[in-house]
Amino acid sequence: MQFKDKRVLILSPNSWGDMHISKHHYALVLANLGNDVYFLNPPNINGPFLSLKKISNNLTIIDYSPIYRGKKYLPNFVFQFLIWLQINIIQFKISGKIDVLWSFTTSFFFHLKWFKAGFHIFHPVDQLNSKLAVNIGKESDVIFTCSEYILDELKDINRPKIVVSHGVSPFFVNFEYDYWRKNNEINVCYVGNLFIKNLDRNQLKKIIEQNTSHCFHFIGAIDPKESNISAWLTEESMDFVKFLKSARNVICHGVVPSSMIPEIIKDMDAFLVCYESNEGNVISNSHKILEYLSSGRVVISSFVQHYKNSDLIQMLDTPNSSKYINLYFEVMSNLRHHNSIEKQNQRMRFAKSNSYESNILKMESFIKKNFFNENE
Repeated sequence: MQFKDKRVLILSPNSWGDMHISKHHYALVLANLGNDVYFLNPPNINGPFLSLKKISNNLTIIDYSPIYRGKKYLPNFVFQFLIWLQINIIQFKISGKIDVLWSFTTSFFFHLKWFKAGFHIFHPVDQLNSKLAVNIGKESDVIFTCSEYILDELKDINRPKIVVSHGVSPFFVNFEYDYWRKNNEINVCYVGNLFIKNLDRNQLKKIIEQNTSHCFHFIGAIDPKESNISAWLTEESMDFVKFLKSARNVICHGVVPSSMIPEIIKDMDAFLVCYESNEGNVISNSHKILEYLSSGRVVISSFVQHYKNSDLIQMLDTPNSSKYINLYFEVMSNLRHHNSIEKQNQRMRFAKSNSYESNILKMESFIKKNFFNENE
């Protein structure tokens, strides 16, 4: 199978917006490759019954208000019928054959076969926290995922499956970064969701408070209303944002379209990845790391399983993030070493080898090997 001239329906747990992560980037790349792509936003009870909005020649965003409500009060067969009916309404609105159903969601639409598609892909990029999510894989034709940890959660499912790492968008791999050079001021950057549940805010706050001569840049929504990515709204997360806004050595850039981020991060000295990890929330991979690596600069990271045996990032060797601040001081005291030209080239080469286009080629090859004759 070649992902070209196909009608592709993407099921996403994250709405379309200015903040793009893997689901959005795959949609964009598939559209650029000549596919007719429909991106189904998650259900919105305050949204329209069903609406289609074309944002480019080959990319259409679908919004809908779910008719499958009242699960606690309805017999299961009635609730399942409503989901089946919702799926049929969506496909009727699209009005045409779906060649590929591509599901990134693990929290709804558990019956992929209810979508009348020629080929069904299950592509979880986050830890699976329910047995129902695992069942999605049983109704897929093929499973792609971004880490060995998630793949292991699906080991009992008898479907062709493979790890395809997170990708990096053309905005980053095609941007021409200058090589790092030491400046008078140290600039450190975090890009991503400030309202994510497992962000280690205590460690980040300590680093900011103890390094007043460093300038810390945060790119991402500082108001949850601005974010199209899921938000963990608690007193802790809101207090952390208030702290960032008031800190004299912090610049909050807010939401920045992916296409504009490389221009901001080109002058950074280092990047931050700082997560808390436990059995219920294993940090198996992180989309932002590849974007950081595309710049060539050093990445200071808490434990991320996918990079366990890699020297691409400076990472804690256990999921316990309590010593993250020690790692930060170690890297900053040896910044010339960690940002040597040799290390920068190594990071940039790795990022370019994991572009979304190259990932799609890997997927095409895997599908062809498992489902089609060599001459197809």
